[in-house]
Amino acid sequence: MLSRRAGVSLCVAFACWGAVGAARAQTSGAAPVSKTTGYSRYEKETIVRALAGFGLELDPAPEGKTIEGVDVVRLDVLEDRDPVPEKVLGLSARKILNSMHYESRDFVIRREMLLREGDKYVQVLVDETARNMRRLALQVSLVVIVATKGSAPDRVRLLAITKDIWSLRLSYDVAVTPGGIENLSILPQETNVLGWHHTASTQFRLAPETITLGAGYRVPRFGTSWLGATASTSIIFNRRRGEPEGTSASIGVERPLYSTRTEWAWGADVGYSIGVARRYVNARVATFDSQRTPDVREQIPFEYKSRSYSGSVALTRSFGWALKNNFSVSLNASTAEYNTFAFAPGTSQDAIDDFTARAIPIGESRVYPRLSWSSFTTNFLRTFDLNTLGLQEDFRLGHSLSASFYPVSRSLGSSRDFIGVSASAGYVVAIGDGVAGVTLGAVQELQDGALSDASYSGGFGAATPRTPIGRLVMNASFLSRYRNYLRSRSFLGGDDRLRGYPSNFFFGKDYVVYNIEYRSRPLELLGFQIGGVLFFDSGDAAQGFDLLRAKQSVGVGARLLFPQLNRLVTRLDLAFPLKRGPFPETGIPTPVDPVGFFFSLGQAFSP
Repeated sequence: MLSRRAGVSLCVAFACWGAVGAARAQTSGAAPVSKTTGYSRYEKETIVRALAGFGLELDPAPEGKTIEGVDVVRLDVLEDRDPVPEKVLGLSARKILNSMHYESRDFVIRREMLLREGDKYVQVLVDETARNMRRLALQVSLVVIVATKGSAPDRVRLLAITKDIWSLRLSYDVAVTPGGIENLSILPQETNVLGWHHTASTQFRLAPETITLGAGYRVPRFGTSWLGATASTSIIFNRRRGEPEGTSASIGVERPLYSTRTEWAWGADVGYSIGVARRYVNARVATFDSQRTPDVREQIPFEYKSRSYSGSVALTRSFGWALKNNFSVSLNASTAEYNTFAFAPGTSQDAIDDFTARAIPIGESRVYPRLSWSSFTTNFLRTFDLNTLGLQEDFRLGHSLSASFYPVSRSLGSSRDFIGVSASAGYVVAIGDGVAGVTLGAVQELQDGALSDASYSGGFGAATPRTPIGRLVMNASFLSRYRNYLRSRSFLGGDDRLRGYPSNFFFGKDYVVYNIEYRSRPLELLGFQIGGVLFFDSGDAAQGFDLLRAKQSVGVGARLLFPQLNRLVTRLDLAFPLKRGPFPETGIPTPVDPVGFFFSLGQAFSP
């Protein structure tokens, strides 16, 4: 374990290394590297159709040539290759359905281009443009940009091909457990208002004890500027009492680092949340049975009142291109308060103290500046058949380092005086069309000469190269909070990191988790893609590393991708716990069910 002095010295060393790296990056001007692995069959078919439509040919060596024009192909949500009948009752069904969707405007696609007419063709900037557009997950699913032959040997054209996602949509997210629906979120929204990529949304969220209604609006970019804003609000109703029990709201504005060559960024946000925090297990509020009173089953509901407010403003200066060094300064303010409900008559003080210590965080107010530095490379791997099946996805390669320093003082309105430092380091490499990476991190907060909160964390992830039958994907991580004044906790179990066990079943200040999946190559059927998985999960969360006892589960699942509707896969998993318990340390004295079924969006984990 590092000493306090060693931890601070590590952060200072990182900062000094960053200052030297910044100067070197400023003068070197070296370009980043893009590693590509080809296109999926679905994308190859798209390119062939687009080239035929324009009568163009691919340019095999476009680097350095002058761009004489940019052509944009905006594919309909429903094409002739999608599973929609051409005619229904004599009417063009596909045309009618496409007319019910806002198509991205031509200028909205063109404004994302980092290269314009008259510029020299630079492949890494073309790749970065496509990478940025793939982050528009609610507006486009397919993004392919290729170079085509120009009117002369030293000329080239850009062909940008995008496929819109259905914009007038009923987005949803559902978590189904053996005990029933634990979360059902339905978001009626228009994700491409007037074709501008604005999102207007409403929200309905059903939880076992609450119903949440909300609304929001997001503007990724005002016109052709890089300034964006978001705003949202919601009200939470208790299902049993039929009355409000909480509200939340947030608003933010920012000008981000929109490209690897952007030098300045800034942002500001403010928000609040008032409500009740609950731990759900198998779609029910978990109850807590204290191990301090083994002869009594208290069954204390795992819920407490929560109230928080926060705000921040930040400014970032970015240096370099292939090697980035970013320096940020921010002013932050937050306050949080947590309170228990009344305990049942006769509940012993030992059980109350045990529940409070294990379940209720400590609230406080913080007002402080933060100085941060980060360093990383902008080399990327473009691959597919990993998280998004047949759609391209990107992984940043190389090192990543960061450090921050934040003094918190009562003189600014904080609850206590302390000095906080944090540092992290990681490295990612490409393995063919797969990846592997490792991360390490540390946080230390020093109050009155002693550590009040401190933690170490780490992780390893990898995805093997594709084989004719698929690939293996794995991830392992740990967190050790060896000082935990704020009584922070982590939860395991449910639909992602420890499937087969009820959601949030295991909890504590420390955890270790490991996941490995075999993911098959997807099959394309009627315009959508389907893949299969086999998985093994292992992990535990507890009140100390010496109390961790690994639990395991195995299972099978399916992944479906509908590029007309989403970039995220739809996930169905059937999981079997290898140990059913009971596990008294969870506060629940009964065994878990022998099988769990989980239905959600997105992969359970990434490498």
